[in-house]
Order: sequence, then structure tokens, then C-alpha cells
Amino acid sequence: MDRFLLFTRTIRYLKWKQVVWRLYLVWARATQRVQPVPLLVCLKPYPLVAPIERAPGWLGDGFRFLNREVRCHSIDWNASDRPKLWLYNLHYFDYLQQPSLDQADGIALILDWVERNPPFQGNGWEPYPISLRIVNWLKFLCRERLDPATEARIAQSLYQQARHLRRTLEYHLLANHLFKNGVALLFAGALMKGGREPEEWSRKGVEILRAEIAEQILPDGGHFERSPMYHAIILEDVLDCLNLLSNANANATVSFGDLPSPQPLSPLGRGALEMGALADLRPSRSHAHPIKPKSENVEVNLRSTAERMLSFLQDIVHPDGSYPRFNDSAEGVAPTLDQLRRYAVRLNIPVPPFSPPEAAPAVIEKADFGLCVLSNGPWRCLVDCGPIGPDYQPGHTHCDTLSFELTLDGVLVAVNAGTYEYAGSERNRFRATRAHNTLELDGQEQHEIWSTFRVARRGYPRQIQVRGGGGLATFSGQHTGYRRLLGRPIHQRTLTLSASGLHVVDQVLSSGRHRAISRVHLHPDVELRGCDETVAELSVAGRRLLMKLESGRLSVGEYDFSREFGLLEPAKVLIVADARSTALRLSYRLEFE
Repeated sequence: MDRFLLFTRTIRYLKWKQVVWRLYLVWARATQRVQPVPLLVCLKPYPLVAPIERAPGWLGDGFRFLNREVRCHSIDWNASDRPKLWLYNLHYFDYLQQPSLDQADGIALILDWVERNPPFQGNGWEPYPISLRIVNWLKFLCRERLDPATEARIAQSLYQQARHLRRTLEYHLLANHLFKNGVALLFAGALMKGGREPEEWSRKGVEILRAEIAEQILPDGGHFERSPMYHAIILEDVLDCLNLLSNANANATVSFGDLPSPQPLSPLGRGALEMGALADLRPSRSHAHPIKPKSENVEVNLRSTAERMLSFLQDIVHPDGSYPRFNDSAEGVAPTLDQLRRYAVRLNIPVPPFSPPEAAPAVIEKADFGLCVLSNGPWRCLVDCGPIGPDYQPGHTHCDTLSFELTLDGVLVAVNAGTYEYAGSERNRFRATRAHNTLELDGQEQHEIWSTFRVARRGYPRQIQVRGGGGLATFSGQHTGYRRLLGRPIHQRTLTLSASGLHVVDQVLSSGRHRAISRVHLHPDVELRGCDETVAELSVAGRRLLMKLESGRLSVGEYDFSREFGLLEPAKVLIVADARSTALRLSYRLEFE
């Protein structure tokens, strides 16, 4: 019964389109058949600007993803003993963009995938990995010169993948998944030729991108899933599409004529296809066929979107360039701000100057996204004060409403615990309220998280106010996440940043009795030198700090900090607790001695 109630409290937020499309996908998968690919399928040589490089995933004799390394002589693309996200990364082919990759290795990896992943079988044929793989293959192939037989075989596989993606678009999930689908269709339609389908893929890709930019990119430039990591991922997609469209009139078409049925592929590492009948074929080039989106404003829209998203990201990153850990965020997944800035420059996009915050008290409010930046002297504090994400897709939600991250002289002091994994027993430990610098009430979660990506009842921020003046930068706000508890309590938080430090006040507005716990998770590099029930002594980059309680009782615990997926570091957490029937209030200061 509890599970049923969770389910019903979750699906009430879904759009009807999501429910209907799930039913459609059941039918689509049950009736899927391999259809013949047009004989004249080919790729178009295309002058793309250099995309963003990736960290090494291919090691020459194995792979490394999510801090897990697997050595292999023969690739098991669907190994049952590896996490699904690890296998997804294997099928994404991001490693084709690593600078150390040899061309022959890249081609051999692609051909091995084609041989060992027949249509519709395994993780690689799910829409999301198809979407990323199509773009990665095409970005790689645009800068390589292949023999006709090899290119023909790869083009045939790409055609099958794009066709399958078009039939299984992720309207049941929407959000970043559908955005990725649109990007892949645009790339496939622009860089492939054969039959009538590529032109339709381009049209559909443009249609999706136009609609999803309007839906997903908020007026303040933030991405509506409220994850800085996913914001950066989507910004790269926008830049990739600009890269494609801005060079649309420079392409040419390669035609291979009538091709016989493909022969079996050679094993990984042996080189090109053994297709002697095609050995003497040479490509013939015809006039360019530019992309024909429904509106010439598509490129203008993408360029404006990229500028807004880049400006947003520059405002909210920490001084060291790392992204704040709100909702699902981990290092090493999305491109860095520096990579995105340099890519934008290569695409002739105006890049606003990036400079450290001023010493004077200042506030930056991203009201649509729900994030506030307080700066004062050497301090900088970022506060999560937005919705958990779109109600119909809260898959990347953490219980971090009104949580904060804090830096001193650019060094991280207080952080949220991060995101350790996307599936498994540890995921919800890092999504939980106790993993964030916010208030936990009666041992309950702010938002009713369950399963891997589900949220049932959820709270909303309200009465958000930010102001600067009088030598202070101040935030105040409430959230309704605990109103399902006895007495319908409201969490109210006030953060005041002065030149000497941060003052935090948590109040519980309720007539009932509650037990409250407020946590401050210290970055692993912060040294805890001592602690009693009222004062903790810290050392941060050579500075001595004190955490002083005004109300509540202080203790120290340990937690696991996850900088990247699959990586844990031990660190300390300061815990402020109290229990009262009325006027429940926790208050502390974190400041120089």
C-alpha cells in the first residue's frame, strides 16, 4: 500500500503526453523490424569547428568511466557485471573526442560496435545513448578521411540508428533526454544523405530544439532541471548545433553509387572492412546542400540562447571554476566553464569577461532558476532557493532546498555531499536531506524521494528575498517541503554574509513539537582542529575560523564527499540540533576569530 501511494503521488505530476507516449513505446518496440537502408546512403564531408575535447576514456586496452577501469582484449558492450551508467558511457563514444585517440583506434572501435550490436539489442539501442553516439560519431568522422567501404558501412549503421531514434523519441521523459534526441536528429539529417528520411530528421530536430529551448531555458539563462552540471551539458549541445548550422553552406555530398550488401566486419584492431568488391570505389562530390530548417531564425535563437546560458554559468560557478553541487552534479561529466568559453570564442560568440567577485557586498539573484549568490569581502555563498526542477520530470532532484555552499578566498569551505552514482543503493543517500547544508525535520526528507529518479510529494520555495546594503549581503526564504508533517511546519532560513563571515538562522514555523537538525558539510580540505557543544575551530587555507552556536547544540560527524561519480572522500560534518514544542530556532556563525 505504501508503494502504491508513493506511485499515485508521483504520477499526478506527469503530463498526459508522457503517459500516452509510454504506451506508444510499448507498441513501437513490439512491432520494430529491421528495414533496408537506401542504397545511396552516404556521409557529407563537413567543416566543423573543433569541438570540446574529452578526458581519456579509451585506454588502448580497455576503458575508464566513473572512476572504474576495465581492461579488455574483446569489448563486452553489454556486460552484466557493470553498472548501467558505466555501460551507457561505453556506448556514448565520448572518447572519440579525446585528443590522444588514434584515428585507426577510433575507426576500429566504431566498427566493433557495429558488428557486435545488431539493431534493437542491448543498452546501445536505447534512445539516449543513440543520441549521444550519433553526434560523437559524426563529429569524429567530419575530421577523418575514410576509405569508401568503411565509410559506407558506418553510414549504413548511422542511418539505422537515426531511423530508430526517430521512432522512439523520449517524449515519455522529456527534459534533457528529448533535447539530446533533437540534437542527434539535426546532426544526422544534416550530415547524411540517402532517401527522404534525413531531411525529415532535420525538420524534426529543429522542431524539437525550438520547442525545448523555449521550455527548458529559463528567462535568466538557467536550465530548468536546476542542475549546474546539466546546464553545462545542454550549453555544449547548443554550441554543437551552432557549430553545425553556422557551417551549413560549406558542406559537400559524398556518393558511393550502388553498394552491394555488406560483408562481415573484421575483428577490432585489424583495420578496415574486408570488402574487396568496394576497394576501387572512389567518392564523387556534388554541390553543397545546406540545412533547410523551418526558419532562418534557428541559428539566431541558438546564438542568443548560448550567450544567456554562458552568462548564467559564469555568475554561479565557484571561484575555482567548479560547479555548485545542487541536484545531480559531479565533476568530470560536463565540460568546464573554461572549455565552454573557449568553444564559444571559436564559434564567434561574444563571451562576457570572467572576473572574481568584488570585495564590496553584492548579491546576484537568478530568480527563475532559483539560485542566489552572496558576496562580501573574501566570502562567497551560493544558496539553492528554487523548485526541485520541472514537476513532470524531477529525476535529478536532491533534497537541497535552501542549502548553501561557501567559499573563502576562493577555497571551498562548506559543500553539499555531491552525486556518487545514478543507480544503486547509494544514490538516495546522496539525494537525502542529511547530505546537504540545510534543515532536516523529524528525520524526514524535504521532498519524498524514492526509487532511483522518483519524487512523490514535494515542497516549493516561497517569500524569497535578497538584498545588499549596510555592509551586508542577505538572503531569506521559506519552503513548504515539510507541510505534510504534523502541525504543517514551514522551514524559514536567513543567511547574512558580512566581511567577517556567515550568520545562519533556521526557524520552524509550527505549533507542534519537532526535532530539527541543521548540517554544515566541510570540504575534505578543511581541517577540524577542535569542537565542543558550542564552538568548532577550523583551518581553511591557513586561516583560523570559528563556528559559534547561538542556539542549538553542536556535534561532529563524518560523511562521504563525492567529487566525481564513483569516488568517495572522508570529511567532517558539523551538526546543529534542537527539539522544542514552539519557537524552534537554530542559529550559528561561521567567521574569523
